[in-house]
Amino acid sequence: MEILYIGSFYPEDRFDEIWQNSKQHYVATTVFQRALIKGWEENNYKNVTVLTFPMIGSFPKRYDKLYFKRSLLFSINKESVCEGFLNLPVIKHIDIFFKTKRYINKWVKKNKDYKKVIIINSMALNIMKAAIDIKNKYPDVKICLSILDLPEFSNSKSSNYKTKIINFSVKKSFDFLKYIDSYILISSAIYDKINIKNKPWMLLEGIYLPSDRVSIHHIPSDKVIILYTGSLHLKYGIEDLLLAFDKINNKNYELRICGDGDGKTLINEYVARNNRIKFLGMLKHAEVLEQQKDATLLVNPRRASEEYTKYSFPSKTIEYMASGTPVIMHKLEGIPAEYYEHLIFTESSSIDDLYNTMSVWGEKPKEDLENLGLKAKKFILDNKTAFKQSQRVMEFLSQN
Repeated sequence: MEILYIGSFYPEDRFDEIWQNSKQHYVATTVFQRALIKGWEENNYKNVTVLTFPMIGSFPKRYDKLYFKRSLLFSINKESVCEGFLNLPVIKHIDIFFKTKRYINKWVKKNKDYKKVIIINSMALNIMKAAIDIKNKYPDVKICLSILDLPEFSNSKSSNYKTKIINFSVKKSFDFLKYIDSYILISSAIYDKINIKNKPWMLLEGIYLPSDRVSIHHIPSDKVIILYTGSLHLKYGIEDLLLAFDKINNKNYELRICGDGDGKTLINEYVARNNRIKFLGMLKHAEVLEQQKDATLLVNPRRASEEYTKYSFPSKTIEYMASGTPVIMHKLEGIPAEYYEHLIFTESSSIDDLYNTMSVWGEKPKEDLENLGLKAKKFILDNKTAFKQSQRVMEFLSQN
């Protein structure tokens, strides 16, 4: 069996280049994909070829370079490539379509004597169309679609024109699902949403790279540091977190926030009037991991009442748990039951319950916090590492 993985992650050796030229960053999807590929490398699977078109903003508003250059990927297979493309709105998607189709066609011909599986990392219309065109030409090619989020829930507010384009793309993407042979889903609720019927699927809610974490966690003794890292879009409950923390009348409590999104203006307003709130901006992933290690509590204010939470698994959950720092969050439908005993859930998604939970756990003995954090970390290291999760994916593909 030969596998072609088509992703959108940043190659490790070009991370600084992309970071410096980007006005917005897509860290979570890069972390997930690189972890899966690293797991295949750790398992010494030589049958995987990787093609990535890094998810970057378009020139000139969101990226500083007109053309994104091609480079080889130092990955499992010497044929693996980070492909270049003309980075202009609309045009980039057309360019990526033709380059994807050309690459797949070449890969299929090279591996004509083997079982062939293409893994597509998202419901991106151009990538799906390219793979399906090749499948129609070579019916023995199998397509496995990995869905990390549903396209109708993954876009921020847009102009009417852009919304129409997005809606068209979403509809066409769903139309293409009839050509998909198998699925890797981040949430079991997606199974019903996209009407998979009798096609094989597996749940892969997250992956952890142990090498990401080199320091030992310690509970701060002089302060209660509550930390949020991730997207700052208002729909993810950032305002709820600010309001809840504002209710805590204790000078030893400090709220730190890292990330980027449309909630930055609101955060800066709170920072200006509450010196216990610190906004650290957009940090590199290694710096985020250090912040998580140094916190007393990690928090995710994403509301359980929002429909999209059924169809997603917050990527920060596994990363948070692996830090050894206790995690506070609302009980989201997309969280599998095996995680429950390792997380601190609020009674409801209300601001008062978030405030109460942070206040209560901020006063817990150091030993209680360390015990919960270490058990959560052990759960991740025992069950969700890149080595183990990538094995599961390979077994699934072999059987289907």
